[in-house]
Amino acid sequence: MLGFGNRQIIEVKEGDITGYFSQDKAILTGEYPYVETTFTNNIELIVQPRRKKRPSLVKVPFSGYYFQLFLGDFNGDGRDEILVRGSFLEVRGYAVGAIYAYSDGYLEKIFDHEIFTSSYPFKARYLDNYKIEVESLPLKERYLIDISGRPREYLDLLFDPTGKVKNNVSPAISPVIDVDPVKSIYNDTYSLIIKHNVLGIDNDDIFAIIESLFSLYENKVELINMGILTFGKRDGKITDCS
Repeated sequence: MLGFGNRQIIEVKEGDITGYFSQDKAILTGEYPYVETTFTNNIELIVQPRRKKRPSLVKVPFSGYYFQLFLGDFNGDGRDEILVRGSFLEVRGYAVGAIYAYSDGYLEKIFDHEIFTSSYPFKARYLDNYKIEVESLPLKERYLIDISGRPREYLDLLFDPTGKVKNNVSPAISPVIDVDPVKSIYNDTYSLIIKHNVLGIDNDDIFAIIESLFSLYENKVELINMGILTFGKRDGKITDCS
C-alpha cells in the first residue's frame, strides 16, 4: 500500500476503461482506521485516463477487508469495467462486490451484491425424512438436499426418532460469500458467479453452495443459470481400476 495524501493506495490496475487501447489507470484508495488490521473504510475508486482528461472518482459504499480490483469487459462494449471486491470479515466470509462502468467522464455503478440479494432471495426449510428444501422465490424453483448421511448424533438435533422435523429448527441462507468473474470462451466478455452457503447449526456447518451465473450485457443484470453444489460422502480409496 502506498501513501496518497491522507489516504492509502490499495491497488492500481491498467486497462482500456475510457476507450479502445486507452490504457488508463484504475486506482483504489481507502483509509485504515485501526492498527494491525486490514480493515478499510472510506474507499474511493479513481480512474485516471492516460490522455489529458480529468480523473473520475466515485465513493465505494462498502467497508471491509482485502479489497482488490479486477478489470474486464462485462457489458460487451469492448471496454473494461471495474470490479471492486473484498470481504466483510477478516477471515473467509461474506463478500463485497460492485462493478463500475465509465461513461462520459463519470463512473456508474451497474451492479453490486446487494442488487442480487434483493432481486433473488432464497428461503430454506427442513423437510421430514432428513431433507432440506431450498427455494428461489422469484424463479419459483425448488431444490432438495438429502442429509440422511450425516451422523446420527447430528440428525437427532434436528429430527425426532421417526424422522419428523423438530419444532423451531430451520436452515439458513448466508449472505453472498463470493463474487467471481468468469471469462467466456466464445467472446471477450465476462460474466459473474455469485455464491451463497446453505447453513445448518452455525456458519461452519455448510450443507451446500448455491451458484448463480449472471450476465451484465448492455448493463442489464440477467440470470443465465442457477444451481446447487452438494457434497458427497468420501467412499474410501479406489484400489482396483481393472
